[in-house]
Amino acid sequence: MRALTAVAMLALSACSLAVAQRGNLTRADQREKDGDYKGALVLVEHVIATGPDDPQAQRQAYFMKAKLLEQLGRKKEAAGLLEYLVNVAGKTEGGRLAKSHLDELGPVCTVAKPP
Repeated sequence: MRALTAVAMLALSACSLAVAQRGNLTRADQREKDGDYKGALVLVEHVIATGPDDPQAQRQAYFMKAKLLEQLGRKKEAAGLLEYLVNVAGKTEGGRLAKSHLDELGPVCTVAKPP
């Protein structure tokens, strides 16, 4: 019975974390729209730091972080994240979106590496 309770608690905890990650992404999106790029970046970095419980949320957070870094004038860092997403997401819609945005940035010295 205790083992079952522990498993249920873990599942609930993971679900709660995924919901929290999505909530932070929504708040970050609103801050970006309000022009608060630094505040949005803090929220996005929190999603990334909490781990990959929701892989789609993690990829979305990396993409948002790249856009925010670009808005803050940090194009090389943005390009590095986009290259990472292209490598990780491949031919998925997210990978194509990252590649398209990377192409829009133009030539920037980058090295693709995990953030």
